[in-house]
Amino acid sequence: MDSLQGRGLSVFDYDLDGDLDVFITNINGAVSLWRNDLSNDNNYLTITLTEPEINRMALGAKITSYTENQTQLREIRCGSNYTSQDPMNAHFGLGSAVIIDSLIVRWQDGSVQSYYDVDVNQKLDITKLIVSTNSLEIEHTEATLYPNPSSSDINIDFESTVFLSNPICEIINANGQLIDRLTESLRDDKNLSFSYSPNPKLSSGTYFALLTNGGNKVVSLSFVIY
Repeated sequence: MDSLQGRGLSVFDYDLDGDLDVFITNINGAVSLWRNDLSNDNNYLTITLTEPEINRMALGAKITSYTENQTQLREIRCGSNYTSQDPMNAHFGLGSAVIIDSLIVRWQDGSVQSYYDVDVNQKLDITKLIVSTNSLEIEHTEATLYPNPSSSDINIDFESTVFLSNPICEIINANGQLIDRLTESLRDDKNLSFSYSPNPKLSSGTYFALLTNGGNKVVSLSFVIY
């Protein structure tokens, strides 16, 4: 056994094999690495969160995973140990679960991103969705998206109090990536309609329909593809 006087402790996947190892700093000797080389068939998921603006390491965000027999919660935090720090990611030990039914990320500002049917045994990077705050000052815009959730064609209708001269509807995934850009399929004065046919290869999860006019945000809607 190690008889050194340990002070700092960090628990993380040192060798990237899906299980957690232990790294210890000592005040009277060299550092110690306790590597977990046990062999089993258990599954895992490791998640790293990123916010593109002020809170880049997503401190305070909470991640909940739901599998058939288990619910787990992880919080991204700093100062996890005495004079030491675990990596600021979330590691989930999943046992025999072969799929994560749903994965919910709750950012510190209260916004939520959801994922469904997530594969196990991977390292997943998730970036907070940022919707532009450069918005038009429109008194009232009604927006309807249906069916929701959906696995087929989606209809998106907007009714505005002003005439929009250059409307575009963008489809964005939960990582903030542009998936598609739609032009209006029907216009009736201040009423706009768009139709979106999801690519069959598109992953299940939460997406956003963002209406812009001349590059300015008007309104956004969230929807789920399964």
